[in-house]
Amino acid sequence: MSYLQKLESIYKAAGAVDFKIAGTLTDQQTRAWMSNVKNKNAFLKMISVRLRSDMSGNTGFINVPATLFGRTAEGTTMVGTNPITKEFSQYILKQLDARVPVGYSVMDDNPGEDLLPKINDVLDTGMGNSLLNLAINGTLDDASAGFLTLMKGWVTKAKASATTKKVLLTVAGNPTEAGAGLVLINHDKTVRRMVEQLPQEDRQGAVVIMSDNDRLKRIDEVLVSTSGDARVIAEAALSAEQKYQCGGRPVVTPDYWPDNFLMLTKLENIELNLHNKVRRTIKEFEENSSIDYIYNIKADCEIVHHAECCIAYVTA
Repeated sequence: MSYLQKLESIYKAAGAVDFKIAGTLTDQQTRAWMSNVKNKNAFLKMISVRLRSDMSGNTGFINVPATLFGRTAEGTTMVGTNPITKEFSQYILKQLDARVPVGYSVMDDNPGEDLLPKINDVLDTGMGNSLLNLAINGTLDDASAGFLTLMKGWVTKAKASATTKKVLLTVAGNPTEAGAGLVLINHDKTVRRMVEQLPQEDRQGAVVIMSDNDRLKRIDEVLVSTSGDARVIAEAALSAEQKYQCGGRPVVTPDYWPDNFLMLTKLENIELNLHNKVRRTIKEFEENSSIDYIYNIKADCEIVHHAECCIAYVTA
């Protein structure tokens, strides 16, 4: 009996009467799958993750400010003097395969009823990591033509957006330095400049998203005037909250976030969209000693309101 046949028999013995080696997940299975994937990934739990029934559409609604009013001379038509709206983005779901391998050793080491919870843990964790990496950094064949042009990540979309605010960090007059490439050397100052770029009504609830490397560099910047035992004491005196702050803003450090790239926005303003029809295929690859779960999904990631986001990154 092959490992794939063993796996199928274990699923059915556990009461999974609707289990299929290949097929489209039911709506209930898709919702449960997405909920489990989100719960295994700390950052996905914080942002907007939406299951969509349409292949394209708007990510949000136009926000009209409360100060929309007009002033006019008697007898003339009144027009709004502040008819400002905020652009929202459109999602276009694009097809891709997400593959999570489960090694033979997982099945050998977890016989019987212990196997399925272990496999589900591997699948949900692996899928959450894959979706997060995809949403941040996009696909590698981004510049190819036609149907091969897949997802751009949040980083690329923010850089390319005409309405996203930007603090470009270069050598002259900015908190960067040359060395092994340009690097950020004053994170607090940079974040304060980013806050100034956002309209006041968009600052409430905005957090700084950065790599954990940048967070640690920022702590070094705070402690730069200390050394030896004094530095040890000063670092120990920093609270957990202070270690996850920058420029007076809370800091979030998702995995796969690139160094020297900061984003200031509300977490609900960045979004991952998935179609609610997911096809799963389970295949055995003897040459890799694994059984691969292949999820055919349609996905896109967006910054909902580009104008409510500010980024800072090092440019050559």
